[in-house]
Amino acid sequence: MELFFTIMSKLIILTIYIAIGYGARKAKILSEEFINGIVKLLMFISLPALILNIFLTSFDRSMLSQGMAMLVISFSIYILSAPIGYAVARLMRLKRKQIGVTAFAVTFPNYTFIGIPVMTSILGEGVLMNASFGNLACSVSVYTIGLLLISKFGTEEADGGLRMVGRRMLRIPMNYALAGGLIMAMMDVHAPKPILDTLSGLANLTTPMAMIYIGATLTKNDPRAVLGDWRVYVTALMRLMVMPLLLYIIGRIFIEDRMFLNTLVIGEAIPTASFCALFAKEYGGDDVLASKYIFISTLLCLVTIPIIYMIII
Repeated sequence: MELFFTIMSKLIILTIYIAIGYGARKAKILSEEFINGIVKLLMFISLPALILNIFLTSFDRSMLSQGMAMLVISFSIYILSAPIGYAVARLMRLKRKQIGVTAFAVTFPNYTFIGIPVMTSILGEGVLMNASFGNLACSVSVYTIGLLLISKFGTEEADGGLRMVGRRMLRIPMNYALAGGLIMAMMDVHAPKPILDTLSGLANLTTPMAMIYIGATLTKNDPRAVLGDWRVYVTALMRLMVMPLLLYIIGRIFIEDRMFLNTLVIGEAIPTASFCALFAKEYGGDDVLASKYIFISTLLCLVTIPIIYMIII
């Protein structure tokens, strides 16, 4: 019971951060330019610092095998989830340009902006090593499977193949932090205390800034126009409840390490990735429906994540 209240208090803190972001954007305290700046701050500074900090302070060579296992298992999850998302879209009898968007929404979580902050808040910073490898698997899968899903049923075809995927991966600073952190940790590099303190301070920005960003982006949708669309609830239920529970049921048969399994499950219980709307806009999918999926799943996760956590502990 004490653990439950500890987790709930952390989720309440996350909710307050989101409310602050929502209220500040509604009151025009935060401008659109500032919100875009938060994304760059997270992508280029805060999240890479978070990853580097954990490698330089807590790395153990035994963690590398777990990290690689997380990478492989996460890839497998996304490969197997895509057909489920496609089946959900077909069962709802959606229009062609809505099929890929829906399959994407069911398959891919917002691992970077919500997943890593939520996992470290709930499960502790000990999960960050595995979460970093999980994020890499999610990023690669989004730019391959996810992009192809939306473009196949949109009006524009994705081109460039593996070269395009490679270019996009090179634009993600967290991947450099992961590679650099691994190299320094394996070489047993010890950074000076001022560097470690700086990395720690920047890493501590990640959760509040990510949640404030999410709150600010929620203001872009008119709740009245979204709440009446039954499709978003079916898709959100699949993303937030069905997929993580299915993973938990199967995973507990094969995975003995509970923390490893919990990291996988909580990572799968995260709302739809924001790339859903971006890819839909670029490749002719239904970007309005994609925005609805992101909006509703982000709101509902404040309720569903505690439910999932209570089931798995």
